[in-house]
Amino acid sequence: MRVAVAITGASGLPLAFKLIEVLMEKVDLEVAVSKGAVEVAKREPCRLGGGPCNLIDELKKMGIEPQVSIASKLASSSNVPDAVIVIPCSMKTLALIANGIAEGLVPRLALNALRTGRDLVLVPRETPVGSVELENMLKASRAGAKVVLPSIAFYTYPKTLEDVVNFIVGKVLDVLRIEHDLYPRYGQAP
Repeated sequence: MRVAVAITGASGLPLAFKLIEVLMEKVDLEVAVSKGAVEVAKREPCRLGGGPCNLIDELKKMGIEPQVSIASKLASSSNVPDAVIVIPCSMKTLALIANGIAEGLVPRLALNALRTGRDLVLVPRETPVGSVELENMLKASRAGAKVVLPSIAFYTYPKTLEDVVNFIVGKVLDVLRIEHDLYPRYGQAP
């Protein structure tokens, strides 16, 4: 399975890094990064317990060559992965996807996934949301995207922030039918 993770300029980089760590062992992985994501990484932690980072350098340390240009092969509808996950998904990126505007690598990659019937998972990171954001989530869902809100579940009895991140990342993997043991299923927690 070939999967692309797209990171945009919203708070929530630890979600993306955890997902990438898990997927690296399970799939053929590619990563797309928006300019906004690079800027957010300079101000917020890239990983739990860490600090701001140079996003591109951090991904390269993991052995990943992040794609940032519209000239990337990921921008072509002739090279669409089996699944695309936008995590975290900024409200700007959500709006572009929901309204069919392929401005930049990440929206183009996501729209190509929709056009070709591939799985697209959006993890929008904003709260509160208003009617505009809700309408964009609905439009994206109607177009075929799966929207996974990064919501906390308490039936897993989370004790740490890592437990919360694992639950959210696990839900993304569940949508893509990728096996994992990141959180206890309902009724399995103590």
